Amino acid sequence: MRSCMTPIFSEIWTFARRHWLHVLLCLPGVFGVTLIHESAHAVAAISQGAVLEQFVWLPSGGHWGYVSYLFPAHHPHSPELIGLAPYLLWASLAALVAMLSFRVKPWSFRVASFLYFWLFFVPLADIGNTAIPYLWGRDNDFSQVWGSPTEWSFILVALATLLALWVGYGMQRRLYRSAALSPVAYGLVSIACVAALGLMT
Repeated sequence: MRSCMTPIFSEIWTFARRHWLHVLLCLPGVFGVTLIHESAHAVAAISQGAVLEQFVWLPSGGHWGYVSYLFPAHHPHSPELIGLAPYLLWASLAALVAMLSFRVKPWSFRVASFLYFWLFFVPLADIGNTAIPYLWGRDNDFSQVWGSPTEWSFILVALATLLALWVGYGMQRRLYRSAALSPVAYGLVSIACVAALGLMT
């Protein structure tokens, strides 16, 4: 068993090592992701006629960031659109990268790794960072839109996760070509990432 797993872990280590710059940029990247996340909420509110009162994108009070806004009395608007705006943006970016991965001419490793890490993995990680706490009953964007989680919530999140992993596998094979992870290595990395999200929440 050990002799079988050693090449897999070596493959994962080589893949991770080639992404050292992205890993190094993760800490400042968190602030960038939070800024974009809260900006999406703000744009969705302002575009419907709200007046922005607060915009916080630095972690404080147990929150990564938050926005507060005020609508004129009886002004029609969609709280659901405001609450889901960042996740619609992230899903759109992930879908864009999935389409770009079908490019016939290979991307350079630098471009491929940027597309995969920052425009696919990170956006889906932010969605997961909301979805998992939602399932555990935390108050966040999803609970404000859909209310308390039900059995269907667990099923839908599980199915969405499997779909994202399936799409992600094929996409990274097309983006990285010969440098892509094998099915077993990709599976182990995926399990580790989902587990890490669960532990973080």
